[in-house]
Amino acid sequence: LEALGGAKVSVGPPFFNATFVPLMIPLLLALAVGPMLGWKRGDLAGALQRLRAAMLASLVIVGAVYWMDSRRSVYAALAMGLAAWLIVGALVEWAERVKLFRADAGTVWSRARSLPRASWGMTIAHAGMGLIVMGIAGVTAWQTEVIRLARAGDAFDVAGYNFVFKGVERTQGPNFHAVRATFEVYRGERLYAVMTPERRYFPVAGSATTETSIRTNLLADLYATIGDPEVPPPPGNAPAFLMPTQPDTAWTVRIYHNPLVPWIWLGACVMVIGGIVSLTDRRHRVGAPRRTAVAAGTPTAAE
Repeated sequence: LEALGGAKVSVGPPFFNATFVPLMIPLLLALAVGPMLGWKRGDLAGALQRLRAAMLASLVIVGAVYWMDSRRSVYAALAMGLAAWLIVGALVEWAERVKLFRADAGTVWSRARSLPRASWGMTIAHAGMGLIVMGIAGVTAWQTEVIRLARAGDAFDVAGYNFVFKGVERTQGPNFHAVRATFEVYRGERLYAVMTPERRYFPVAGSATTETSIRTNLLADLYATIGDPEVPPPPGNAPAFLMPTQPDTAWTVRIYHNPLVPWIWLGACVMVIGGIVSLTDRRHRVGAPRRTAVAAGTPTAAE
């Protein structure tokens, strides 16, 4: 738009949700079907019939997710079903190629060994895309956000974790002033993590930044941030968090529980692996002819 008329616009999540999602859903649905279709002679009905296991898995996942979800999010259940469609569809396509469950073990092993690397890469990459969809669906539908004023010693629960706010301390960096908060995070009676988010002020640049403390595992991420204290507005442009405070001063804290976010990164890594495996296929190397032994005295093509 700027190139055509010079106008500048700013768009946010609603714009991308309204444009990106409707374009991606048909593409993801086709992602499992495409490899089943022959070039210029594809049998769509036959491909869908061979993908019955993927369809069944998707329906089971949709029903299970909706039944177990306390928020009863239809969109989350459908997104998880779409992810299952991608992952199981990729595995079904691979199983069709090697004749899994339709031939003896020796034949299956032989066909798997002779399968082009590009086919292996495609299967891996499509499964990785399914993991990404699961991660996006999880964090979109089940994210928990808590924003509150907390004083030293306050405790509050976030998605099954108990956060104990231990207070803040002032620190000095090489080129910034900072305040550091400390949270002790418990899972039941066990200390799960100690999180230390910071607010930093850089005098030379005159800018402040927030340093988020992140605790991750395979299923979710915990984010903790510290905001401004409950004090009168400071004079001039000085940051509020650098103002003198009392031990019982309340601070704005933000805690986020983001389910399945690690799966986004895991899926991206799996897709990268799939791409690398595909690129090792000799057919994808430009200008790399297969070398053959030439008998002595045999005329070459140039001769």
